[in-house]
Amino acid sequence: MGIKHLNQYLLKNCSNRAISKISLEHLKGKTIVVDISIYIYKFLIDGQYMEHLYFFLGLFKYYQIEPIFIFDGKPPPEKWDIIKKRKCEKNVAKLEYDALLDQIDELSTDINENIEEKLSTLKKRMISMKDADISETKKMIELFGFTYYDANGEADEVCAYFVLNGLAWACLTDDMDMFLYGCPKVIRSLSMMKREVVLYDTEKIMTELSMPILDFIKVVLLTGCDYYSENTISIKLVFEHYYNYKRDNIEMDFYTWLSEHKNISIDESFHKIYEMFTCIREKEELHMYDNLHMKQEKKSFKMSQIKEMLLVYGFIFI
Repeated sequence: MGIKHLNQYLLKNCSNRAISKISLEHLKGKTIVVDISIYIYKFLIDGQYMEHLYFFLGLFKYYQIEPIFIFDGKPPPEKWDIIKKRKCEKNVAKLEYDALLDQIDELSTDINENIEEKLSTLKKRMISMKDADISETKKMIELFGFTYYDANGEADEVCAYFVLNGLAWACLTDDMDMFLYGCPKVIRSLSMMKREVVLYDTEKIMTELSMPILDFIKVVLLTGCDYYSENTISIKLVFEHYYNYKRDNIEMDFYTWLSEHKNISIDESFHKIYEMFTCIREKEELHMYDNLHMKQEKKSFKMSQIKEMLLVYGFIFI
């Protein structure tokens, strides 16, 4: 779901030419591919799922932005362990939440601010996306006249493919893994109230970091991700190693240099993960989107049906 401390490192070491806050108005007329699962989780955690979803989709319509929503498919085997771990963490949070409620009930304890905060934190950790949530989201997307696709695997690689191949201008996500795919433009930190986002221009970021994108991916992978979490290195240290490697100015791969100079060995599984992130343009199963999206017919905006759907959630229309 993310790369620890990468965002802080980029914000500290890049100028506002590479990473800039922009209004949604600047995205008018542009096609933006969206890793939608991240936002479904956010809306569920906030406890106002349908209200947030309606406002979220409404922003695309109002600012004349063409979104393409990508839903996660079946996760690859490399991610099964971390998914199992997250499921266990949710179960533990549920047990802690129930135990705290029982304690309050038994002791007739008033819910003070600290207890309320603890309950809120545990509740957020318990949240799971259900099939009904996905179905409702897809239905609302269709009623807005927007397009969505179900990925065969992870949504983020499909999102990156769309941007890398010019099918979309940028990807809207809060997943830092998008940079591992070399996605040219990444949009993060959407504020629906302020109606602004933060735009990351990957080419400009690489220029300011003085490194090619493939080296950047090699460096960042060493800090760990959803597919690799063993023998990781801190973000600050791994970049220090890289710049020392460049100063040595020798004809040697960075990983080989790490092995010879820092006694850091890279196993075969790590190389496979690197290839997974850097070879998505060659994946045949992703080529289907090239023609599929071109053939999409323009869909109509169905406000009357949207209202019918929202009435179930207690919306009032005057």
